[in-house]
Amino acid sequence: MNPNTKQLLIGLAAGLVTPFAGLFVYWLFNWTHMSFIPGFFNFLHDRRMIAAHLSLACILNLPLFYLLINKDRYKMAQGIILGTLLYAFYIFYYKLVLAGG
Repeated sequence: MNPNTKQLLIGLAAGLVTPFAGLFVYWLFNWTHMSFIPGFFNFLHDRRMIAAHLSLACILNLPLFYLLINKDRYKMAQGIILGTLLYAFYIFYYKLVLAGG
């Protein structure tokens, strides 16, 4: 595998995991009265505010992006941006189709 492609995929994975991990930490501090792992997935599935939560969680990619830019890891930073764009497309789809407007 090309080293640039590998770095891009690592950045993409980090860009997809970081907001999800941020949502998990948010859930731990605010919704701990539910059962542990099934409660978290119910939080992700049942809440009408999931698009807003995901939008705010994507901000967590920003420090990681700037860290990678400052370390001259441009392909990994591009992966972070790609992961954020995938979240943006999902949020757009969720708001238009799944949430009904």
